[in-house]
Amino acid sequence: ADAVQIFDTWAGALDDTGFRRLVIEPTKRIVAGVRERMPGARMIGFPKGAGGHLPAYVRETGVDAVGIDWQASLDF
Repeated sequence: ADAVQIFDTWAGALDDTGFRRLVIEPTKRIVAGVRERMPGARMIGFPKGAGGHLPAYVRETGVDAVGIDWQASLDF
């Protein structure tokens, strides 16, 4: 595959601690694992409903792109 998209449809239901533990950390491990096997693979994250968590998600997970849902603010 040239790209992998990671969907997390319940990300928006979590508080700050849960988001870090159950979304950011696992996504970070997945991205690292895929890149270890396929260094050129493009990684796309889709943490549905992440809202204010999006900047940290993008910064900390290592994804190349992020999909956003209709509720996301583009002011970050």
